[in-house]
Amino acid sequence: MATLGPSSSVRHPSPSYRRANNRLQHHARPPQPPSHSQSSASSHAPEPQRSQMSDPYYGHEDVAKTCAHFVTHLFACPELPQPSTANPGTPSPPLALFIAYALHRTRLHSSVTFAALYLLQRLKARFPAARGSSGHRLFISAFMLASKVMCDDTYSNKSWSIVGQGMFALREINQMEREMCSYLEWQLNVEPALLREFEAKRTYATTVVR
Repeated sequence: MATLGPSSSVRHPSPSYRRANNRLQHHARPPQPPSHSQSSASSHAPEPQRSQMSDPYYGHEDVAKTCAHFVTHLFACPELPQPSTANPGTPSPPLALFIAYALHRTRLHSSVTFAALYLLQRLKARFPAARGSSGHRLFISAFMLASKVMCDDTYSNKSWSIVGQGMFALREINQMEREMCSYLEWQLNVEPALLREFEAKRTYATTVVR
C-alpha cells in the first residue's frame, strides 16, 4: 500500500520561501530536482555516494530517523526495501537514509515532512490492518502529496522520481500518487492546529529517545 496525489488547502508558511525552494540552483550549490520547464532528467547527475559524504544524513539525522521509525512502526515495514523495479541491480538505501536524502534534495519546510507523517497516520486509521512492504514507497508518496497540498509551486512527478534516487520509475510515481489519493479518499488537508500539535509530539518523542 502506498501513494498519493494533488490538492490544495493548508498554505506553506512563506510564498518567497516556496519560490526559493523550487528554483534550481547552480550545480556548485546543493543540487535540487529539475524544474517543471526542464524536460530531461539526464542532465542532473546523481549526487556522490553517501560513503563519500562526511554526513550521510545531510544534517537531517534526527528527523530522518524519527520519520523512519514512525513509518516502520505504523505499517510494520521491513528495515530494508525490496529490490528497485526501476534499477534492479542497484542496492537501495535504508529508510532513514532515503528520507534524509529526500529532505536534503527538496529543502521543503519541516511542516511538509510532518504533514506527510500525518497523512500516513490517517491512512493507518482508515485501514488499521494495513501493513507496508516498502516504507520507501509510503514515505515518498505521502511526502509528495503533502508538498502538493501545502506549497503553491511544487515539483513535477518527474522530479520526484529523482528525489526517490531512481528506486521508482515515473510511471510508478504516478501510480503511487493515484493509489494514495484513492486510499485517503482525497482527504489530504491537515488543519494547521492539528499539524502543530502532531509535530510537537513527534519532536518531543525524538528528544526523549535521545
